[in-house]
Amino acid sequence: ALSEGRSEESYLLSWLEEHKDQPFFAWVHFHTAHLPYNATPPYNRLFLEDIDPSVLNDPQIDIIRKNLIVRKGEVEFDQARHAKAVRALYAQTLRQEDAKIGKVLMKLDELGLRENTLIVVTADHGDELLEHGFVGHASTSWDAGVYDDLINVPQIYSLPNMLPHKRIDTQVRTIDVMPTAL
Repeated sequence: ALSEGRSEESYLLSWLEEHKDQPFFAWVHFHTAHLPYNATPPYNRLFLEDIDPSVLNDPQIDIIRKNLIVRKGEVEFDQARHAKAVRALYAQTLRQEDAKIGKVLMKLDELGLRENTLIVVTADHGDELLEHGFVGHASTSWDAGVYDDLINVPQIYSLPNMLPHKRIDTQVRTIDVMPTAL
């Protein structure tokens, strides 16, 4: 269905509608917060107030807006000049991703499923945003690193009225998702 031009969340929303009366497991992998950092309107206009417009036209910024693969060593970023723009473009994709997750949560509310549905939000990696002189992660740069920016990811579990609000500050791993959910 996604090859028919449907987005991940629109496919999931219609799938939830069709399966609302059955126990289900649904998994969706959003790719919005991933190179290329090219959020769609209205998100592509956010977070740009403090950025010199000429920076947004730099070839380096154009590359991260258009390319999935940005190999280390092929692009020279200027930390002082590009860091704000890189972070703004990434923040735009995060805001767009947040809106997609919000649509799923609203659909669960609309269908009366939210109270009895375990929701897990996590990520498989983070991205370097010029903290170490580059943008991306192993599969988008073809060069692996294990900086905290890349390996620290959120794990958020929500099951209203059944899970207490609790923050765990110890390090967890994505392999912990299944045993934690179970």
